[in-house]
Amino acid sequence: MENSNFLPALGNELYEGVDVSQFQGGIRFSQVAADGIKAVYIRASLGDSYVDPNFVRNYTAAKANGLLVGFYHYMTAKTTAEAEAQARFFLQTIGKRTYDLKLAMDYGGEQGLTTASLNANALAFLRAVERNSGTKPVIYTSASKARDVWSQELASQYPLWVANYYVPLPEANGKWPGWVGFQYTNRGSVDGISGNVDRDRFTNYALRETSVPTPEPPVTGNKLICYTIQKGDTLSEIAGRYDTTVSELARLNDISNPNRIIAGETLYIRVPASDPNPCCDTYTVKRGDTLSEIAQRFSTTVAELVRLNNIENPRLIYVGQVLDLGQC
Repeated sequence: MENSNFLPALGNELYEGVDVSQFQGGIRFSQVAADGIKAVYIRASLGDSYVDPNFVRNYTAAKANGLLVGFYHYMTAKTTAEAEAQARFFLQTIGKRTYDLKLAMDYGGEQGLTTASLNANALAFLRAVERNSGTKPVIYTSASKARDVWSQELASQYPLWVANYYVPLPEANGKWPGWVGFQYTNRGSVDGISGNVDRDRFTNYALRETSVPTPEPPVTGNKLICYTIQKGDTLSEIAGRYDTTVSELARLNDISNPNRIIAGETLYIRVPASDPNPCCDTYTVKRGDTLSEIAQRFSTTVAELVRLNNIENPRLIYVGQVLDLGQC
């Protein structure tokens, strides 16, 4: 059973950060910067008319002390029309102020709405922000909502800033390939801020002018076949027979010792689609397997395996479970 499937950071640089609003009171940003904080998300607005009373002061002081600055809006829309109106209000509130981090949406208006409505409203807001600002925003959400609420359509278009506490990395959700923001506690402590504050890590792909790389699509133009090892076979002979390499066979079949293979066991081999051997694209879960490791081995994605196999929770797979790999 999988129980430790974590979501990786997207990017090769990390910035320690905080996110703040009026609830942090007066912030001494010179001390915040001296304490090692490099980035700050500032709440600009809420709903359709509320401007955070500390928005301008926080922005001015954060910029003056050299922090990377981003803005977020607390979205409460019940309809797509309301979502688009709130996006316009958010951008009007920001005005011509310069910012370094992608704009962000924190959706807090989910009470009484269906999952379909939540996704429609979120997409309406995010698309309106993108259309009118010229930059792609991010969605801030909890790990559980990333897994259970937000759609693959949304995840494929907008980067993830995820809240997940008391874990070394956010939990995998089967939709996003990784995170650009990770809020790892809501009880952080930073010089210059009285009381608790949200602490975050942001990658360079949270920066306004960067584009999150698109995950490589599953391998096409070929297929998987299964080969039953015969007595006297060696991995190098099998590799030569099928025009592949020992290292690729070892990787694909999770073989720790390429010099030791056992007659009667089955090997997966990737061959051209024109190969006459029948396709073989199911996999039986073994002890210690995780969905992310299986996806990596077979050149697919967690999200695709979740879709193909109607998996409700990508963190839970079971020994003996047969997975469709979608390779035929």
